[in-house]
Amino acid sequence: MCEHFGICPLFTIITLKENDVVSEEILSNPHDGCGNCNQLIEFLSLQKIQYVITQKIGLYPLNIMNRFSISVLMAERKSSVRNALNMYMKNQLSAYPARNTCSGECGC
Repeated sequence: MCEHFGICPLFTIITLKENDVVSEEILSNPHDGCGNCNQLIEFLSLQKIQYVITQKIGLYPLNIMNRFSISVLMAERKSSVRNALNMYMKNQLSAYPARNTCSGECGC
């Protein structure tokens, strides 16, 4: 799992139905690189993404995702995709608090 949303090169898109994995695919970030959050969030919205699980995110992209009705959940540091998925399915992830956002610089 990439540590920071803004520079994530790949996304694991998982579709669940009643806590069963229906499908899983890996998508490349078409807007990879620092400072492309607007385009990236629009891309995720077009994919009908409802939740993003991340370890770090800036306040600006967090607010933009909220406007697109994408809920951002906070993963534990050094978490794997599988671990984050298992925690989500057990309802053990919480909404990413604004007070925990990073500076928004790609090295934060």
